[in-house]
Amino acid sequence: MRRRPNPTLRDVARSYVNIIEQIERTSDPEELHRLEEQRVVWHNRFADRLRQAGIPYRDREHVTQIAVRMAGEDA
Repeated sequence: MRRRPNPTLRDVARSYVNIIEQIERTSDPEELHRLEEQRVVWHNRFADRLRQAGIPYRDREHVTQIAVRMAGEDA
């Protein structure tokens, strides 16, 4: 997938959700560790973009729920 120079909020949500889905399918401990590190990066990136867009959220779980909902729209 080619990256846009400035990904949209939905693009960031999709990347974040993709990492979450990979974690759910992974049993290799080393790969799981790498993916968990990536999840943190993408979670923070998505939370930052939500803040920039003025979209409120309650906590970490709420950020994830918003990402899943956004990633599923027009999929």
